[in-house]
Amino acid sequence: MNSRFAMVGMLVLLVVAGVVVIYFGTREPERHVQAPATPIEKMKTGSLSQPTTPVAVERPAPKRETPPVREVPAVAGMVVDNAGAPIAGATLHMGKAADGPEVAKTGIDGRFTLASPPDPDATLTATHPDYISRTVAFTPGKETPLRITITLDKGGGIAGTVLRGGQLAPNVKVFVDENERGTTTDAQGRFAFGGMLPGSFAVHLDLGEDASTDKPLAAPWLLQKVEVKTGEIATADFDLPDCDSVVEGFVVFEGRPVVQAAIVLQVANPRGQYQASAETGADGGYRIAALPDGPTNLQVSVPLANGSDRKKSAQLDLNVHETLQQDFDFPVAGTVQGQVRGLRAGEQASVLALRGAPQQFGKMTFDQLMNLHRDVAANVNVASDGSFAFEALDPGDYMLVITAGQQGSVDFRSASQAVNVVAGADMSVRIVMR
Repeated sequence: MNSRFAMVGMLVLLVVAGVVVIYFGTREPERHVQAPATPIEKMKTGSLSQPTTPVAVERPAPKRETPPVREVPAVAGMVVDNAGAPIAGATLHMGKAADGPEVAKTGIDGRFTLASPPDPDATLTATHPDYISRTVAFTPGKETPLRITITLDKGGGIAGTVLRGGQLAPNVKVFVDENERGTTTDAQGRFAFGGMLPGSFAVHLDLGEDASTDKPLAAPWLLQKVEVKTGEIATADFDLPDCDSVVEGFVVFEGRPVVQAAIVLQVANPRGQYQASAETGADGGYRIAALPDGPTNLQVSVPLANGSDRKKSAQLDLNVHETLQQDFDFPVAGTVQGQVRGLRAGEQASVLALRGAPQQFGKMTFDQLMNLHRDVAANVNVASDGSFAFEALDPGDYMLVITAGQQGSVDFRSASQAVNVVAGADMSVRIVMR
C-alpha cells in the first residue's frame, strides 16, 4: 500500500516538472527599455546642443557643351587622271604656271581644299611628276564650298640608265632641254621623267667635274636626243667611259713659269671626240682631270707682247686610270723675216713653219698639207707686198711652206724653203712661187 502511494507521488512530481520546463522554455524574455535622458542629464553629459537654423545648399548648374563649329572650306576639289582615278601627291599652284605659289597638295584620295576664297579671275595649276600640268579658271558660284575637278593627262616620258666604265653610276645629274627639268640617277643608275608633252628633247648629263683648271667641255657621250610620244616612254641610256685619267705639267717660257698659258686637249675616244681646256696657274702648272682614254693631242699657247702667240703641241696615248706628266719649255727664240716673190695680183698667201729636219717638199696638194698639221709650229699670213715674219721660233730646223690660191682648187700653189733658227738671232729668207 505504502509502495503504491510512493509511485503515484513520483509520477505527479515528474508531470509538474515537465510543465514548468515547458512554460519557461517557451516564454519570451522580458525587454528592458531605457527611459530617455532628461535635459539636465544631457547637459551633464554635454550632448545637449543649441538649436541651429537650417542652411540652404546651392547646387552647381550642369555645364552645357557648345558643339564645335565646322569650318567650311572655300574650295573643295579633286585631281584625277583620264580614267577618273584619284591622283595622290599632286601639287596645286595659284596662277597659270607651275612656279606659282603652292597652295595645296592632294591626299591619298586625290582631294584638296582651299580655306580662302579665290579671286573671281584667279587660276589654279595642278602639277605632278608623272602627268602633264593643267591650269583651270575659277568660276564663282552660290554653292559653298566651290567644287572643282581637275583632270590630268598622262603624257609621255623619258627613262634610262647611266653606266660609267661599265658600272652603274648613281648620283649623276640628268637634265632635259637646257636644264628646264632635272633629276639624279638612283642607286641603280636609273632616271625617269614623266608628264611630258610630245616632241623632241635633248637629254644631257652633268658629271659635276669642272674646277677652275678642270673644265671639260661637252662630250658627245653626255648628250642624247629623243622623241617623246603620248603614252610612251622614250629610252635614253648612257654608256660613259671611265673618265678618270689626268694630264698635268708645267709651262716655262725662257726660264720663267708662264701664268695663264692656254692649254687645249683633244682625246680621240672610241665613243667620240672629247675636248677640254685649262689655264696655267701662278707657278706655271696646269691639271686637266676626268679625261677619257685614247690618243690625245695637247697644245699650249703663250701670248707674246706683240699680240702673237708661241705654240707647242704634244701627242700622248692616254690610258684608263692613268696620270701623265707633260711639260712645255719655250727657250729663247729666234726671228725669221721673209719675202715671197711670184705672187699674182690679189692672190692671198700664208706661210707654215714645220718642225723637223730640212727636206724639199716641192709642190704639194691641199690634202697633203692637211696631213702635216701636227708638225706646224707657227703660221703667218703674207702681206700684200709679199713680206712675212716669224717673231719667235724655237731654235732648230724648220721647213717653211708657202701656200697661195684658193684651197682645194686648181689654182692652189705651194713652195717650200728649209731654214735653221738660232736662239736670239734674226735671219732672212726669200721664196719664189712658180
